[in-house]
Amino acid sequence: MSDILVLFDFNGVIADDESVHQMLLQKVLAEEGITITDQQYHDVYLGFDDKGAFEHACRANGRTLDEADMADLVARKSHLYDAYIVDHLVLFPGAVDSVKTMAGEFSTGIVSGALKAEIGRICDIAGVVECLSFVVSSEDTEHCKPHPEGYLVALALYNLTVACEGKRIGPESCVVIEDSIAGVEAAKAAGMHCVAITHSYQAHELTQADRVIGHMDEFTPELVRELVGGRSPRR
Repeated sequence: MSDILVLFDFNGVIADDESVHQMLLQKVLAEEGITITDQQYHDVYLGFDDKGAFEHACRANGRTLDEADMADLVARKSHLYDAYIVDHLVLFPGAVDSVKTMAGEFSTGIVSGALKAEIGRICDIAGVVECLSFVVSSEDTEHCKPHPEGYLVALALYNLTVACEGKRIGPESCVVIEDSIAGVEAAKAAGMHCVAITHSYQAHELTQADRVIGHMDEFTPELVRELVGGRSPRR
């Protein structure tokens, strides 16, 4: 196995459910008397995890949240999500094949602001659980994207697994695939190479990425090796 780590974002890269998260965030906040427009979601909230989105929306509307309030909002949205995906699970074309192909060449993981149970459930249905070395979810970090914490946690987890072999890699040996501006910023802030896919934003909005692609079948092992073998990623 190559000493390269490939990290997938989840919502918007593997699971085609960004519109579901938007709808449910808007629904739960509407129950609290807070309105988020579609444009506001695109410009501000896309890329946030649930806690980050609720915190930002409430703060912007002069509301404060304690831990119990936050837990209630996240649980309500998660319950709605679980009920919805029973009949509406959609994966992006080529996503499952991409994960399986990458896992055959490199160590592979997921770094996402989604809840671990949501990620696990969909990965199980998609048949890619055994392809993943680990999953970093919202429960594993204090800060959501664009903060680099999730990607740095993933790198630390990988290095723990290979420490017994006397190995260690740096962020320049990691390639991330993201769909959001916040996700790209997180990957680059972690010092990693980043490929952006135009599932959620247009190419001209994703210029911080090292490469922009339009379909998952363009995310290939050859591209990964090209990025790692090239110059150091931008910081």
